[in-house]
Amino acid sequence: MVGADGEKLGELVAVQEERLLVAKGFFFTTDYHVPFSAVASTDGDVITLNVTTEEALDQGWESGAEGERPPVGDSRAPGSTSGMP
Repeated sequence: MVGADGEKLGELVAVQEERLLVAKGFFFTTDYHVPFSAVASTDGDVITLNVTTEEALDQGWESGAEGERPPVGDSRAPGSTSGMP
């Protein structure tokens, strides 16, 4: 995922009900809950936001009160097979 300025924000971790879960960092990641309304376009594997990366980081989209990353095995977690018939 990149900002409108082309700077990388992070990697898409999961698609949630009303937002995208994006992880920024390598060893110590920070999760960001990016609302669908912030997506300007998609092209292959690249999601581009309608705000710059710096603006995105200042939106208050970090993990916290709004929810956390779904645990491994949770049907909302990427690659999970639980909840499948």
